[in-house]
Amino acid sequence: MKQPARREMSNEYVKHPRHMKMAYQPSRTSASPRTSTTRRLLLTLAATVACGTAMAQSYPNRPIRLVIPFPPGGGTDVMARMVAQKLQGAIGQAVVVENKAGGDTIIAAQHVARAQPDGYTLLMAHFSTMALNPALYPKLPYDPIKDFAPISQLTYTSIGIIARADAPYKSVRELVDYAKANPGKLSYGSSLLVTKLFAESFKAAAGIDVLEVPYRGSGQILTALLAGDVNLSVADLSQYVPHVQQGTLRVLATSGATRFPQLPQTPTIGESGFKDTELSTWFGLFAPAGTPPAIIQRLNAEVVKILKDPQTVKEMQDNLGYDATPTTPEQLEALVKADMKRWGPEVRKYATPAQ
Repeated sequence: MKQPARREMSNEYVKHPRHMKMAYQPSRTSASPRTSTTRRLLLTLAATVACGTAMAQSYPNRPIRLVIPFPPGGGTDVMARMVAQKLQGAIGQAVVVENKAGGDTIIAAQHVARAQPDGYTLLMAHFSTMALNPALYPKLPYDPIKDFAPISQLTYTSIGIIARADAPYKSVRELVDYAKANPGKLSYGSSLLVTKLFAESFKAAAGIDVLEVPYRGSGQILTALLAGDVNLSVADLSQYVPHVQQGTLRVLATSGATRFPQLPQTPTIGESGFKDTELSTWFGLFAPAGTPPAIIQRLNAEVVKILKDPQTVKEMQDNLGYDATPTTPEQLEALVKADMKRWGPEVRKYATPAQ
């Protein structure tokens, strides 16, 4: 019987991996899995940068919200509106101040931390918000470092111990003597963790018993002090200066290492014999973490320009007693970290941690 002719196999068939035991050798032009992964990551990063750059080039194209953690009417509100107005003129878009008071400034900070990181929601944070709250609240709903992108420090100022002009004490020393002679009979109004911290550290150093009465804002404390509902106010000084100049109130001492610009005759707490209780506060501008760096740089450049303007410097000192202190984003972040380290132990010493 005639055998059928043997079919010739093509070279391609013979060399196909299914029929060969030889391991597959990738060509020199093929990418390894590691190379492909790296390439994808680089492409993703490039796309993200490009998107952020494109966003920054068109930024801002709608109004910006500047959230502050205090009620309307206080010195902080006045300062925020001053900055907002000047920033609005610089960037050509409305900057709307939004007051979200309460919760030791936590409400406002949490709101901004959860906002879209697009540069249209900013936080004017207080020293307490970033440096003190982490030590007081173990379950704080925001992280000062991880949840925010720093833009620039804004101002630097002092706290005051203020009394009515007709009070029986005209100086810190007289206040201490009066409080020791009348233990538990004096009260002070306070609206911030930092003011409580300063007041309580002073009380401990002086060995006196004065009751704290908490308020939501410095404007409310001022009203209570003028009405005689509290004996003392421990607060930001900006709203009190006109009343001091009119002779209705007296500042016994200021908390900073140097004298308050608008009250050069008023001694510091250090000059009054309690140097270890010196404390100065600041405000800073922050955006949500993840805001494109180009937008942060744009905002920083505009804010620094505003704060270095001689007219702004004069307005802040004359109207509020604040020193304008522009910084880089990196300097503001370093300030937050340093103050958290410096004041955290003091907070735990004089304030009861929240549960």
